[in-house]
Amino acid sequence: MKQVSIQSRFLFVIFALGALQLLEGLFRKLVALLRIVLVLLSLWLVGQSNSNGMMSTNGTSFEWARRNAKGKVKEFLASRVTRLVINWLLSYSRKDEAENKEEQDGRARPGEARGVAILASSRNAA
Repeated sequence: MKQVSIQSRFLFVIFALGALQLLEGLFRKLVALLRIVLVLLSLWLVGQSNSNGMMSTNGTSFEWARRNAKGKVKEFLASRVTRLVINWLLSYSRKDEAENKEEQDGRARPGEARGVAILASSRNAA
């Protein structure tokens, strides 16, 4: 059986880590693109729900009421979907910003800081 050198294993690990970082970058771009598509789709839905026409001259009032009710339901659903998508995007971007800021500052999370403080106080007591 052929022996694999440490150098080749090291190169393989470096290559694998680089590939994972590349995939992570592509995934983040894909998520950003998906966000844009969802916002545009929700805006299009709102535009479609607002374009339910006026009563036609040859239509009965019942038909107009039915069309108007369908338009109101579409409008409600589109506005609800839009609100949900926008709230999801805002919460997701806030979470990203918090993680990025935390990484840039190099500070520990509050739970980690408390754990370190507890360990330090227990060592001082002992």
